[in-house]
Amino acid sequence: SMATQKPSGYRILPLRGLNDMVLEARFALPDFKDTEKLKTRMKINLLYYQTNYLLFLIVWPYLFGFLLPDLFLYGMGAIFVLPVTLLIISADNIRPSAVAPQTITLCFGALWSIFIVATGLWKSVFYFLVTMGLPFAAMLAHAATRYTSRQDTYHFHHSPMSHLLGFRYSVC
Repeated sequence: SMATQKPSGYRILPLRGLNDMVLEARFALPDFKDTEKLKTRMKINLLYYQTNYLLFLIVWPYLFGFLLPDLFLYGMGAIFVLPVTLLIISADNIRPSAVAPQTITLCFGALWSIFIVATGLWKSVFYFLVTMGLPFAAMLAHAATRYTSRQDTYHFHHSPMSHLLGFRYSVC
């Protein structure tokens, strides 16, 4: 059977139509009391629409990055300064052994926050976080609220989303 055959390599699924994905689809708030049903719905939708979601995750940040490039780039720079600096500070050969790593992280986080507010970069950081976070939130909201149908679940194969979700095989 299809479920027991080992597919060769990843298969990228085709883009699903706008009618199928949104316009003619049925949506409902998820039942948070029935977590198994919600997980199943989300997994099926994440797998079935994975190419659409990937395209959205790529196009959205580029669109808003080009819309206000200064805010986007300053926000991205401010966001990535923190982890890089923390990596440098937390290196064993630099960190004083008398100071706990958590203390260094907390102090640096506080200084970084003060720097962001004092320099006015908070708008840029907010713009960058919204630009990058909104596609993920929209993807998860769609996957949780769109009803699935039988046609969404009948073929199995190996895909990037199935790998991310921890499945050997996925629906197409």
